[in-house]
Amino acid sequence: QATNSFWEGYYSYRFNISNSAGIVGFQYQVVVKQYEPEKQKFLLSDNVRPAFRIGWTFKDNAFEWIYLLPSELGIKSLPEDQQIPVYIQSHAIQRIFERLDCIHRYVLVPSIYLSLRKGACIKERGKFIIEFVILDVKVGYLSAVMTVGKLVIRTFLFLTFNGTPEGKRLEDFIGLKALDTKYLKMDKLSSFMTGKLKENDELRSIFERADCLHLVELYDKLDKFSAIHPDHSPVEMLARYLETERN
Repeated sequence: QATNSFWEGYYSYRFNISNSAGIVGFQYQVVVKQYEPEKQKFLLSDNVRPAFRIGWTFKDNAFEWIYLLPSELGIKSLPEDQQIPVYIQSHAIQRIFERLDCIHRYVLVPSIYLSLRKGACIKERGKFIIEFVILDVKVGYLSAVMTVGKLVIRTFLFLTFNGTPEGKRLEDFIGLKALDTKYLKMDKLSSFMTGKLKENDELRSIFERADCLHLVELYDKLDKFSAIHPDHSPVEMLARYLETERN
């Protein structure tokens, strides 16, 4: 089955029905059109790395590349109407698959395109983090840099990571460091595919203050799409962690 992907290519489909003179019944025809992927190499962190251009196909065999405007990225040094093409590294795609581990890839890949269409971006010290949204719920950020007039997505940051605004708040509130996030199993969406976190008032309050509470409440919305339901949520370890920090 042919499906859209930035690295293998894009496909559009059109279903035609016709009724020719002298022929009883209808003729059915499926028209499939393929669009080749575009791969380019960029000099990033003193290394040459490949990345794939991001586009998407629509009904009626229409295809378009994604572009962002300087105003969407908070860039004032470029003309307002300049169209900035967007590319993504394989590393970033793999991190999305790993960290949003309970969502099917057929949902994740188009969500990259749709999140870029929203263009909700934070610029910080020469880097850009763009909100990554699943079913209108923010689950993390696409981390990108500008080079040779193009935006290149280098990795994906889950919402609780220290490099995100929410992760920084968690660090401020409970001293949560990067290694703590991984040890407490808060670095993947599957850890939040449980209702247990809602039952702990202290954790619920912390997540609400850090603007992460929707990860907890996301369970009901994503349940039917989830491929993983953990037997053990991070609630117990988080509770012990907070007790240790207080002592």
